Amino acid sequence: MDASGFTEDPYHSSASVFEFSTASPPPLLKIDPSALARLSSSSSGRKPYQQSSPVKLQLSVPDFLIAEEARASILLLLYKLLLGGSSSSTAASQLLDILNKGSQTLTIDLDVDRKEDADLLKQCWPDTTLLAICALLDYTATSLATVSDAVAALSFAKDFKDLLNGSKMKNDLQSEQVFDIPRIHGRLRSVSKSVHSSTRIELNSTPLVQGTASKNLASLFSSLALSLQDLGESSWLRAKNILQGLAKENKYPNLVEDFSTGCPNIDQLNSSVTSFVTLKLERSYVKSLHEVYSLSEAVRKILSWEATVSFISLDGIELIQVQNGTTDGVSAATPEKKKDKKKKVMGKGTTVLMQSFATNIVIDSSSLPQKVSQGFLSLFDMKSLGFELLVQKVKEFVESNESRRLPKIPKGTHDFAKKKQMAIREKAFSIIANVFKRHGAMALDTPVFEPRETLTGRFEVDL
Repeated sequence: MDASGFTEDPYHSSASVFEFSTASPPPLLKIDPSALARLSSSSSGRKPYQQSSPVKLQLSVPDFLIAEEARASILLLLYKLLLGGSSSSTAASQLLDILNKGSQTLTIDLDVDRKEDADLLKQCWPDTTLLAICALLDYTATSLATVSDAVAALSFAKDFKDLLNGSKMKNDLQSEQVFDIPRIHGRLRSVSKSVHSSTRIELNSTPLVQGTASKNLASLFSSLALSLQDLGESSWLRAKNILQGLAKENKYPNLVEDFSTGCPNIDQLNSSVTSFVTLKLERSYVKSLHEVYSLSEAVRKILSWEATVSFISLDGIELIQVQNGTTDGVSAATPEKKKDKKKKVMGKGTTVLMQSFATNIVIDSSSLPQKVSQGFLSLFDMKSLGFELLVQKVKEFVESNESRRLPKIPKGTHDFAKKKQMAIREKAFSIIANVFKRHGAMALDTPVFEPRETLTGRFEVDL
């Protein structure tokens, strides 16, 4: 049990809020009896003239909220009540019942001990709802920032070497998209870190205190909305370019139509950002953050489509067939192979990522492109366990690449890159140097490089 009184994992992190709010079926919550006892004792400890019959309070859940946003809002309200201990145990039990029933409701009926507590709950309910959406967005943005790098790398896996070598693609739009990746993805990571830090502070702040959280958080998420818009637009353009390349080779003609009908487009992204800005200016903070959450869902779908067309362009369907041990239906979906077809050469990280996608995409034996796109949409669903495993896999890729790309060091030597190691070494050398100085020794500084004849010839006496 943590300080809030939950008997399971504490629900005061964005990941925990997202996990609980999107779980299907929803997990059952339990509150430690001692937490309810604290609320009861706090209520019974008041003076007689302060005690009266329970105050009826009805909170309205905005009808534009989707199921996970509503559940997250009720969850955080319960958490704040338990953490503050200012309201009655009856209200906490009522919120717990609503969450455990799992059905979405537009009204929350509570029995509160004091009118002051009822007024405070009513005033802070919009901030609580806003914070719940912030927690969902925090987790979503962090996850998208992780997988977007892998998807973008997959898009250019086939032609990246030609691009770096100054091929005919140098002045093409695709070249500009490559060079925009560090800026767009880096800014999303930076904004996601700020969002995560601010959301964590608000989640663990003083419970049920009315303040300026709505305005401050809405301003912070303006940067996130623009970063998500840029990410979605760049991902859509990359997917479009790959489809144009496939069309020139007369491959997968139906895939272009499926992309046009199933993938959100740039106009939809712009519309979401415009709605967010308008609602923010109107001080409709909860609705404006809801619009950003809808924007993140659109970006997720775009990334899944980029992964789909990249995977197919790299002969991912054939890879699935090889792993499944089937070849039926491939000839109907793919053009006839030429004997002199050039083999696609991919890097180690891309190969591992392609193998991972081929293993985790659940499709039937026909492996049609439509089925592959549906498989990627399911794989990139943040509510599924598969997406969590995908994020973990991508993190492992990054860590392995970083270790492989470290420069080689001469045999018998060792790098000291960690702060703790360097602190110990500096302290040790300082003690040794001071001992030598006390005995009259002087420091000698020699060049780090020498002429070749000095190192390869005989060592003379004056060396």
